[in-house]
Amino acid sequence: MGRYFWLLFALLAGRFGIAQSADSSMAITFTGAINLPLAMKPMHALAMEAWKVSFGREPGAAIVLNDADKGVLEATAHFNYRSAKLNGREETMGRVSYRVRIRSENGTCSVGVTQFKHQGNKAALRGGIDLGLVTVSGPPLGRTPGLSPWGAKNIMAEVRARSRSTADRVIRAFVAAMQATASDR
Repeated sequence: MGRYFWLLFALLAGRFGIAQSADSSMAITFTGAINLPLAMKPMHALAMEAWKVSFGREPGAAIVLNDADKGVLEATAHFNYRSAKLNGREETMGRVSYRVRIRSENGTCSVGVTQFKHQGNKAALRGGIDLGLVTVSGPPLGRTPGLSPWGAKNIMAEVRARSRSTADRVIRAFVAAMQATASDR
């Protein structure tokens, strides 16, 4: 009888599948785009103006590469993070840095925000806890000394949600600034 039970279980598991976790080690990325009737260089100039009132106002915003001939603008910025959870709050408090890539082409401008990286509070009594690269889903990629796996996974989910809201906010501000500036011309 026991043999038939396991055989039936194996058949049903194969038929309906046993879901595995959807953990991923890919960096979380957010994108946006706007289409305007402009050539590449005027589009890039417009993107530079929109940068100043969107991403340029973020803490630590700095342009790393500005190539008008290729229509590429790369920059970095960060946001300050403090957990709403009590577990590891002081140690994980710190900043999440990210990269911005704006690509201007004829008729379109695309923006991508990626490589969110959490750095903990180095001045904490027990030292900072870095969660590292913010991934698409799942727990942090590396071991997090001072936090349980459950706590690390929950704090990573909180960092991920904050990254999503920050990226959405600045991408919307960038696209709106591009539209407003283009309509003024």
